[in-house]
Amino acid sequence: MKTLLIIPDIQGKYFKPGQPHVGIAYLAGALTQQDGFDVKVVDMRLGINVADLLKKIAEYKPSLIGITITTLNYLKSYKLIYSIKNQFQQIPVIIGGPHVTTFATTILQETKADLAVIGEGEKTIVEVAKIIQQNSINFERVAGLIWRDPQTIRINPARKPEACLDTLSFPRYDLSPLGKYIDNKIPILTSRGCPGRCVYCSVNSLFGRAFRSRSPENVFAEIRFWHEKGFKYFIINDDCFTAAIPRAEEICDLIIRHRLKIRWECRNGIRMDRLNHSLATKMKQAGCCFVAFGLESANQENLNAMRKGLTISQAQEAIGIMKDVGIDFGLFFMIGTPDDSFNNFLDSYNFAKKSGAQEVRFYNALPYPGTSFFDWVSKHGTFLFPAEEYLNSLDRWDEMPVFETHAFPKEERIKAFRMGEELVMSAFFRKYFGRFLAPFCWSVYRNKLLRSVFQKPGELIWMLLRKRLLRKTVLGKV
Repeated sequence: MKTLLIIPDIQGKYFKPGQPHVGIAYLAGALTQQDGFDVKVVDMRLGINVADLLKKIAEYKPSLIGITITTLNYLKSYKLIYSIKNQFQQIPVIIGGPHVTTFATTILQETKADLAVIGEGEKTIVEVAKIIQQNSINFERVAGLIWRDPQTIRINPARKPEACLDTLSFPRYDLSPLGKYIDNKIPILTSRGCPGRCVYCSVNSLFGRAFRSRSPENVFAEIRFWHEKGFKYFIINDDCFTAAIPRAEEICDLIIRHRLKIRWECRNGIRMDRLNHSLATKMKQAGCCFVAFGLESANQENLNAMRKGLTISQAQEAIGIMKDVGIDFGLFFMIGTPDDSFNNFLDSYNFAKKSGAQEVRFYNALPYPGTSFFDWVSKHGTFLFPAEEYLNSLDRWDEMPVFETHAFPKEERIKAFRMGEELVMSAFFRKYFGRFLAPFCWSVYRNKLLRSVFQKPGELIWMLLRKRLLRKTVLGKV
């Protein structure tokens, strides 16, 4: 039984992905645990075009093709499915991911896919593959599945989220060409689900609100597995790594006790109210070198409107802890959240300038269908583009907002983004090119004509500098 798993190329301005795809690697891990199952992974983000993919399908001759779909640039994935089914009509295509779960009731009407997974897919795809292996097309007993029968599209009952994550196989990152990613980092997902109620977030549609975690021993076993293969840098992909502080401390204790010489970061972010000095100290001792904080706004009214469940004083305390223990940190902000204004943005801008953060990011807020933020914009704002257009043609680096409000019109949002971008890119250029070259790099970047000329050479230089910095960090020299 051969299964081909595909990550579409939806990178936009991002010219190459940093790490292998976590979700696809988990599916591959589940499938390869079955007797007689063979799996290949094709990551189209690494420069593989549709023609190349079709050749790989013809050569591999899979019995099942799986494709993950994100809401950003989803039409590109739809076109990919069409190309595959147009040439290989007899091979069933199963799709999954956050976009599929959000649009479960219409997804098979909008694509030529044969099956779709709602929610987590490890058990679902294994059951589907076993049925196909038996030359059957009766999927009515597979929970969490949408499928076509000869007469109609059927939606099966939902599958309960996996309660014990330790029972899942380790993700098979080795099925991807690890040497071709920007960073030589292994992603680690230690938990699923988020108890937060932030209005802009769509994570809960896939993993739910209940926080489910792997045991510290299971997490450490995966880290040690990759460490023994020569990998020394890890990235924690959790949405809430520190939601259970004692568990996070136990993971750190295991790394310290076994004297594992590694570096790791929480780039996906941790909550600023789920951190104390004891945990941060252990994180530092265990090799943590960077933590991202999704503060989103330094204005308390904005935080309340986002249902962030966070106070500015808690944010300041978390920053103070990071400085005390010596862990680099980044602050992420959004422009245009509910009840935002230019004056509120200035609170975030000034907070970021004074914070001492090693990285700062300002993003235009993007309302995803299915979130309460999208509903809020529909009621209180004016969309400047239809969702189908901005989800498929814009990305978070663009200065043009996708909606405006009376309190925060388009022109002021563009001004805010440009101010934030200057702060972001100035820090970026200082980090990778030094304080003497940074002003020149910024002058090139802000000029669209010069940027188009220097972008590719600059990206190559940045990749080399980033890899050099990564090697130094792993060796403990920075």
